[in-house]
Amino acid sequence: MSERKIDLLIDTETEQALLHSLMSFDTDETMSVLLKAQEKLFYDKEHQTIFGVVKKIEDLPNVKLSLETVMAELRAYNASAIPSLMNIATSEPTPSPAHAFAILDEWYRKRKVYYALKNGLDALFEGEESSLVVGNQISKELDDAIIINNDTFTSFADLRVQFANATPLAKISTGIPFLDAKMKGGLEDGQFVLLFGDPEAGKTMLGTQIMRNMSKNWKTMFFPFEFSSRSFFEHSKDRYKGQFNEDNLYVEDGSADLFDIESKLKMFAKRGGKIALIDSQSMVENHSNKGTSEERETEKFHVLSRVCLRYGLRIIFICQQAKEDTRSGIVSPMKSKMGGHYAHQIYKVEMPKKKYDNDGNLVNFTERDLVVYKNKQTGLFGKKPIHFDKKTLEFTGMSKPKEDGYKIIIEEDDKDNNVYMPHMGD
Repeated sequence: MSERKIDLLIDTETEQALLHSLMSFDTDETMSVLLKAQEKLFYDKEHQTIFGVVKKIEDLPNVKLSLETVMAELRAYNASAIPSLMNIATSEPTPSPAHAFAILDEWYRKRKVYYALKNGLDALFEGEESSLVVGNQISKELDDAIIINNDTFTSFADLRVQFANATPLAKISTGIPFLDAKMKGGLEDGQFVLLFGDPEAGKTMLGTQIMRNMSKNWKTMFFPFEFSSRSFFEHSKDRYKGQFNEDNLYVEDGSADLFDIESKLKMFAKRGGKIALIDSQSMVENHSNKGTSEERETEKFHVLSRVCLRYGLRIIFICQQAKEDTRSGIVSPMKSKMGGHYAHQIYKVEMPKKKYDNDGNLVNFTERDLVVYKNKQTGLFGKKPIHFDKKTLEFTGMSKPKEDGYKIIIEEDDKDNNVYMPHMGD
């Protein structure tokens, strides 16, 4: 078999087009390709080097992947690949990275078949191995090439080595002792939290209170689609002065389009952002989805949960709850029965039954119950009476837990508020 025939199994133009696209566009499609592709997918050695740099930069939290940042990295560590990068810069980026990836993956597998057969024939003619050994080796290599790429699997032993010296999973305190106790310290990376509330219960107040607490040490972003950034500023500038880090709290009330929000969240995460609060589900627009209202709403939760997992963001999404779901006892977002399945945690601020004095005045307006309905981080659920302070517009804990028929279990790290309750809804 002539070595020249391998030239028919190479597509350097598609390699260039894919690399250009990966460095130029930050989309779900390019992200998916970056997660799946490996250097050996590319035949050209310089292309392998460039792709390795692309992967390295994509993993850096505060660096935007682009032709310029790849060029800077090559100048510092591998200048010999710069001419190839210049050729890539003048090529046309592919409009479909996933399709280009599939093409290159097929060429890669064909090359594996070629080398398996070539090496087998060489071994037969040279007489180094028996026909049985050669046949078994060819069969194994063909299986690797045709059936599946075994490198996509990672054993538990490999994970043990990979994470042997890793730092513990980072947790960020919400500043709400009851919630922190349920999460054993705070929200971990990648947690997607749904925050529900009865009408006028104060779900936005609780969300912004958590956000202010977290901003003391971490970059946070608030999407106040229920009101303007000016309104939020006027409301907060004096009332909460000195109670949060103003340099760490970013406010974005521009486009409410789902995919514009997704793009901003990705950029925020790459610049070191840790927490985002979106207010609220009903204000987020998804006009690009031409399906049913159920499909449009559910896509919101799918997209936001995906951002959490891929970029390590903690997103608190204030949601509306459907009346039919309220009656059934299941906590699900409005118009999306599947929305709650994408969440890692679900909280709800509930209003107690109204109580009046002899003169007909409402006497328990400031009482609320904070309920953890879902908690994939630790599996702990619970219910805690809290108090709404009308002067500070913040929530504080009451002195005693409300039993309400639930078994109360006091733990050393969670005295007075560790109320376990049945898990309601997924």
